Amino acid sequence: MSHRTVAQIEGDLRSPATRAQAVTELAALTLLDPDGAWPCLARWGGGEDAQAREAIAVAIAHLLQQQFDEVAPALARTAVVDDRFGNAVLPACFRAIHKDQFKELQKHIRAAMAAVEQGRPGADERSIESILDEEDLDLFASDLLDHLLSREELTEPESVAFRLLMLNVEVMNGGLEQYYLNAAGNDAGTLAAALQAVGASRRAVIVERANALFGGGGPAREMDERRSQIGSFEAKARGEWVRLARAFSEVRDDDVARLQRYARKNRAGFGAA
Repeated sequence: MSHRTVAQIEGDLRSPATRAQAVTELAALTLLDPDGAWPCLARWGGGEDAQAREAIAVAIAHLLQQQFDEVAPALARTAVVDDRFGNAVLPACFRAIHKDQFKELQKHIRAAMAAVEQGRPGADERSIESILDEEDLDLFASDLLDHLLSREELTEPESVAFRLLMLNVEVMNGGLEQYYLNAAGNDAGTLAAALQAVGASRRAVIVERANALFGGGGPAREMDERRSQIGSFEAKARGEWVRLARAFSEVRDDDVARLQRYARKNRAGFGAA
């Protein structure tokens, strides 16, 4: 890829009128020459223009679906060193990939973080005890999810925590509907039980009602099949689907705080990293 081609694309990215086409061209060139195109993606994915960041985030998410092994390492490295890029791009990428790829991407992110932290004292991975005792709920949630992603097999308490943390990621970015539409929703059939386990009974009831809309077999375990189920809802079911999603968002319980109390109570069920 020539520098002139990249320069032309960057010029078009500056104008809202030509931005969409420029992003498409940049994505296509990235498939041919990731090393040449990635610096441009990184600049605009973490740049000042919010609309450009959003467009780049969508493009990178599509690239990740098409060439996960090639894109994931560069994505992780850039997200770790550029918070604005990470905040703009990672949510779109998490929504676009399935659960196994999500775990792999988290591994790349941890590796990138370790590379950045090399030479810094006290940068060792946190123990599960320190995670459970963390008072900051945001840190607790992010560190516990990272810990669980590193586990080969999960205990029952860990499985409850993992399902609720994945729910939290999706709901923060797009509500209950997004949870069902993405890979996290593969566990939708067991979500109500996980919510009940931590005492989030009102949200558990809403999830049970949402699952009932999918028929006797419940929501499909495969993302594409589940999306087809949702797309085939008749008008009455779709109206109920929207109402339940709204009701879920209106519940003011802090499920992360409930999860933290549950995890501390079941401390013995959370293994060492």
